[in-house]
Order: sequence, then C-alpha cells, then structure tokens
Amino acid sequence: MSASYLGVFETLEVPVLVVSPDDWTVREANRCAGMWLGAAPGMSLTELMPKADFTRLQSKLARGKEARHEQRSQTAPSFMAQYFFRPLPGGELLVEGRSGAALEEAEAMVSSYSLLIENQKRQIEVEKTRVEKLLLNILPRKAVEELRQFGRTVPERFDNVSVLFLDFVGFTAIAQELTPDELFSELNEIFSAFDDIITRHACERIKTIGDAYLAVCGMPDRNPDHAKAIVQAALAMRAFVERRNQSSRHAWSCRIGVHSGAVTAGVIGRLKYIYDIFGDGVNTASRMESRAEPMQINISAATRALLGDGFEVEPRGIMEVKGKGAMEMFYVHGAPDLPLHIPEVRTMPDETGVASIFLDPKGE
Repeated sequence: MSASYLGVFETLEVPVLVVSPDDWTVREANRCAGMWLGAAPGMSLTELMPKADFTRLQSKLARGKEARHEQRSQTAPSFMAQYFFRPLPGGELLVEGRSGAALEEAEAMVSSYSLLIENQKRQIEVEKTRVEKLLLNILPRKAVEELRQFGRTVPERFDNVSVLFLDFVGFTAIAQELTPDELFSELNEIFSAFDDIITRHACERIKTIGDAYLAVCGMPDRNPDHAKAIVQAALAMRAFVERRNQSSRHAWSCRIGVHSGAVTAGVIGRLKYIYDIFGDGVNTASRMESRAEPMQINISAATRALLGDGFEVEPRGIMEVKGKGAMEMFYVHGAPDLPLHIPEVRTMPDETGVASIFLDPKGE
C-alpha cells in the first residue's frame, strides 16, 4: 500500500488492512485496525482472527463471491464487527471492517423509513377514501367517475324518470319556535332518514332546498319500475314522519308530489359542484306537491299510468295547475302488499353525516 493511500485510510473510522493471500500476513493496517483487532504490519491474520475459516474465505474469493468474517472487537466496550475481504489488482487482499452496531442502525433506519413511507401511503389512501365518500355524498357515482376520468361531466337527458318533491307545511312557524340548533338538528334527523329511505328504494336524492327535498328514480341508472319505486319511497317517508310525530316534541307535516316524465341532469359549477336536474318533470312534480293536502301524496296521471296494481289510489279529478293548465291528479294512500323500508326514529348525533367522514380515522 502506498504512503498516500495509507494516509487516506488512517483518517477512516473503520479498520482497513492489506493482507497477503498466501500466508495471511498483514502488510499494512490503519490505526482503527490496531484498535479493533490489535493488528500491525507483519502479524498473521490467522492469529488476529482465530475463529475465521480461511479455507472457506479463500474458496469464496476464488469463485468471485463475497467473503466475510464476523467477530467481536477488542475495544471496551466491545461490539460485533464484520470484516469483508476483496481482491486488489496486485494480488493482495483488502480487508475492510464495519461495525455490526452501525449496520444494525442503518438497517433500523431503512426499516423506519420504509414504515414511514408505508404509513404515508396508508394515510393518502385514507384521505382518498374520505374525498370519494364526500363526493358520493354530493354527486352520483357515475358523475364522480366521469369527473375522475375526464375532469368534467356531460349533461344528459333522461326521458323516463319519476321525480319526487317534498315540502313541509308551516315550516316558517316551526322555524320561529325553534332555536337554530334545534331546527337544524330536527331537519338533519328527518332528512337523514329520508336519505336512507331513498337509497333503500333504489332512488337518488338530488338536493334539499331549505325544508324541501328533491329526489328522482330512473337516473343515472335506468329503472323500468321508477314510478313504483319512488311512490314506495314517498309512502315510507310519510310513514316515518307519522312515526316520528308520536314521540317528538314538534309535530311535522309534509306534502309530497310525484310526476313521471323527462329531465336533464348534470353537474353545475366549477369550484363548488352541485348535481342538479331541470325540465318539465321537475316543475310538474313541484306543482303536484303544491296541490297536495298535508300528509298526502299527490301524483300525476303519467305516474298513475305507470304504477299498475298494488297501490291504493284515489282519483282527484281534473285540477288547474299554475303554468300547466288542467291536469288529472291522484292521491296514493298505501301499498298493502309492497315492502316499505322505514328507518327507526332516533336522535342524530351532533355531527352531520358529512362531518362523520372526517371524524372517522379510517375514512370508513
């Protein structure tokens, strides 16, 4: 080993030795090799490493494989060290020592870093799940998939759907009797139950407008029984309000209108998305609601024609409708042989359904 190389190796904090492969005599050894092994030029490595299998080390070197020996240092306190053997161009061997503790520390750092990356990936997945759940609370799944894939949605016309419009009677008077917290708590409980009913009857909630509730069936997924499904949902919504009034301090009364026809649907806005529906189907459903008496479900002739049997229907005759002229209407009183999914009456927690997405640490 030249003096210049030896000077470089003297600065290292790990042992470095140059050894003759014939008799394992130490040719050169830096200061750290003396501290860890007690090595000095002229000494035999077989004495410094009494437990090393030099035949095996030589065999591995001859086959071009890594040759390594492990033993404790002579320092106080001692530690486990590893020595790596590598051939040099001149035929001699370079022996480099490394601290086992340092290797373990490095491995632990790599393991900790990998765990950190894994935790970050898991947290990203949780946040993605939360964002998706939030979007699905606002938009239909089809619209979410279009936004994810194309960055926009295309307005779509649906010719065969049924629209439900619900409004509460005397809402202004009720709002004056309740504090803001009480009012929102009541509406949150009722509308959450309506959401459950709408979902269970394969319908889609579009939005709430104050105390009004707008839903549709037959879009974005087509449903040939859209009229039956949404009328069943209407019956369940009315039944829930009746059941809730039996135990609530505040009695609510609603009117429900249903019409079957065509609507156009799409996402409105760029910074704040809202999925909305437009067209004659929505306007007529609203007119049906306005011509209903409290706690009645008023449907148009178009919806009645699609219901078929199984519903208790009362003809109301021809009535004038603002902006529509004369229209035939019907009350639906029940559906004895059809299942209605009516949620249990329960007090809602303080947080809303959207807030629970953020409060759930798993995003589930």
